[in-house]
Amino acid sequence: MPSENGSGVSVNDLTSNDEFIAHCLHPTEESTAYWKAWTKKHPQQRTTIEKAKLMVMGMHHGANGPDLSTLKSDIWDHISSH
Repeated sequence: MPSENGSGVSVNDLTSNDEFIAHCLHPTEESTAYWKAWTKKHPQQRTTIEKAKLMVMGMHHGANGPDLSTLKSDIWDHISSH
């Protein structure tokens, strides 16, 4: 998981993090709670998390995956609701 201070976390850091990738592809209650709390504590990192999640989902689903603009909207809706 990223550092608790939230500084310096990059898209590359997140897309290289096995726990983040697992959360993006197969979220659990525990991982969702962790990332919700982490994002609330580090709101300046929301854009970084969104970009990283889009990259993970895009890499996983490839050309046959969901439309990225729809996925981006869904991610923002999820972040905004929490």
